[in-house]
Amino acid sequence: MKVLYITNIPSPYRVDFFNELSKSCELTVVYESKRSKERNAQWVGEAEGTYRAVFLTGIRSKTDSAFSRAF
Repeated sequence: MKVLYITNIPSPYRVDFFNELSKSCELTVVYESKRSKERNAQWVGEAEGTYRAVFLTGIRSKTDSAFSRAF
């Protein structure tokens, strides 16, 4: 089974969840950006593991919002 999950940033608890989920399916996670400007940089999780991580490239429009036309 293939699963596509779309979320904003790779937070530590989500990365752990995605690694567990990917053990039972072919998981691709699409992230809006690599980090949030509103969060401490140390809080960001590393999007590495047993799933495919894709980061959108886009234009920041607000503190935590972006517009992206590319996948």
